[in-house]
Amino acid sequence: MARMNLVEHEQATGRTREALDKMKKKTGQIKNIVKLMANSHVGLEAYMKLNEVLASGSLDTPTRERVALAVGEQTGCQYCVSAHTLIGKHAGLSADEMVENRKGSSSDPKMAAIVRFAREAVATNGHVQDTVLEDLRANGVTDAEIVEVIVAVILNLYTNLLNHVGDPEIDFPKVSLLSK
Repeated sequence: MARMNLVEHEQATGRTREALDKMKKKTGQIKNIVKLMANSHVGLEAYMKLNEVLASGSLDTPTRERVALAVGEQTGCQYCVSAHTLIGKHAGLSADEMVENRKGSSSDPKMAAIVRFAREAVATNGHVQDTVLEDLRANGVTDAEIVEVIVAVILNLYTNLLNHVGDPEIDFPKVSLLSK
């Protein structure tokens, strides 16, 4: 049972209701993480706007999903790993690739550098070693892409932390964490 209120679409008012209307129109549903965010229109709108801005950048959907999987595994967020495994599948990632991403690796050298960086950034609070940046650059990752990966990490840390605090029921096909 969730440790925080889950705001149902029908109960929401004002800006929260407007944001939930947009979410439902876009995705056709309101997942528990969004219901948790809906306790504050600020939290919900920030999530939606950051997602929108990030999608307009240079990181394609499969790359953003790889980062989400790496961060979710690093923080131990089963909800997010479950969600992004399904979303990653729809983005064209194979099951084997997603497991590698969760471990901080990939069959693609550039993607491997990105997911290693994402996990290292989380593990060290951003105090990554020079060798991590050298690895990114050696694999063709630009400074602009590094910034966008950091934005993706921040977005996923937000949802991971909110899930840890609120503990909503996982409403995606459950995926076990690798460390458990």
